[in-house]
Amino acid sequence: MKKGVIVLAHRADGSSVPIAEWYAEGLRARGHADVHVAFHDGDPNIADVLKEMNVHGMNNTFIVLPLILSEGNLTVWEMPRRMGMPDNSCSYTYLTGTHIAIRFSTAFGSCKAVPKALLQRLEEAGATGNDGILLISHGSKMSMCGKDMEHHMRYLSEHGFPLLTACVLENEGQSLEDGIETLIDRGAERIVLLPVFIFGGRSITEAIPEKVCKMNLSIPVVHAECIGRSQYLLDELEGKIPEGW
Repeated sequence: MKKGVIVLAHRADGSSVPIAEWYAEGLRARGHADVHVAFHDGDPNIADVLKEMNVHGMNNTFIVLPLILSEGNLTVWEMPRRMGMPDNSCSYTYLTGTHIAIRFSTAFGSCKAVPKALLQRLEEAGATGNDGILLISHGSKMSMCGKDMEHHMRYLSEHGFPLLTACVLENEGQSLEDGIETLIDRGAERIVLLPVFIFGGRSITEAIPEKVCKMNLSIPVVHAECIGRSQYLLDELEGKIPEGW
């Protein structure tokens, strides 16, 4: 039986490709063989990667590790369907006539790796316990994103950052502007924006700064880095791989 590991990200762009490759290389360096990077949108596409990894005449088992922070429509339905699976359960599919078992892992969710990485980014940005911390997520049509953010905020509060709230860029939830106003009303004299994203992209470089600029705030605003390359997340990914792979 041939076994392989697929690190699966959402979109292939200038910010996501090198970071996804970093996680794959980290797994290879830890002794995991046949580790590939794939994308839901863009190249290398997940369907093409599966075909490349598939070996005729052998039973193949692949574990897919989504580089996604929260469970949602993307990980439950859209990504698995791109691979010919009905959902993200341990389903079976057939490619080029060979039997394949695909183990689709969960998103990071409420694991400790994510808030540990967020805490590291806050410390790198010079944040202090007196700052107002605004956690920013894309938002999700499913409930898990909100629950995960509550978990991350509890962790950060317990580790020296009591003045915080969360906002979303899309879908229902507190807006970035309202989140900043909430922190100011609670006495914040400086705001630290903390993107709860693995990858950067235009949301980080354009959308968020433009929204802040339009507010004409009288207090300073600090932009922390997105999670990006994190040993905490790499450890969590490796923990999802069965022993001996």
